[in-house]
Amino acid sequence: MTPAEFVRSRMGQPAQDWACAKLVGDWITHRTGRDPLAVYGRPIEDGERWLQERGGLAVAVNRVMRANGFPKTLTPMPGDAGLILADGNRLCAALRTDKWWISQSRTGWIAQPIAWKAWHIPGGAE
Repeated sequence: MTPAEFVRSRMGQPAQDWACAKLVGDWITHRTGRDPLAVYGRPIEDGERWLQERGGLAVAVNRVMRANGFPKTLTPMPGDAGLILADGNRLCAALRTDKWWISQSRTGWIAQPIAWKAWHIPGGAE
């Protein structure tokens, strides 16, 4: 399944709390066979506490990616994961498709052409 097919398969589902993190986490689980949050040892339900901690979402995602061995990349490819800015100032976890970074929030889908930071997910593009 390509990243775009993965996103399309989720488009009919209602948005949930932590939709952006769930989208990326589910993609990583699909590609690698392991849940990145389980590897890190902290459930997604801790999201509100993560945002209150020093560094917020950016530090939390960086720690999860590092714990899973995913390297940062300056040349992201389809299937890689990243952080995008939505609404001008809100960070969201996102999945790279062929042309866009895609994320989901409680209010809908987000597409951005660039990411603030990105990590390579092995086997990301098929």
